[in-house]
Amino acid sequence: MKAKSTDVAAVRSALSGLKGTTIIGDVEMRAVDHQLLRPLVVLEAIKAGDGKGDFALKSVHATQVVAPAPSPPRDARSERLGRTS
Repeated sequence: MKAKSTDVAAVRSALSGLKGTTIIGDVEMRAVDHQLLRPLVVLEAIKAGDGKGDFALKSVHATQVVAPAPSPPRDARSERLGRTS
């Protein structure tokens, strides 16, 4: 209810930098590019009996390890590629 509105700009602003804890670990909405950062959970499908399956937790990778750095702003990318408007 932080945005107090369904307006896109208000919701975007309310989500920027938002942090919380979920069943898979801490998550954060990165303010600079609005990407949800969270740990990577790897599961393996395993046989659990005739015609049945289950999942086994293989690993959990920290957000800092799996999250890419934010992309540079569009102007910076264009400049890096030698493009002008």
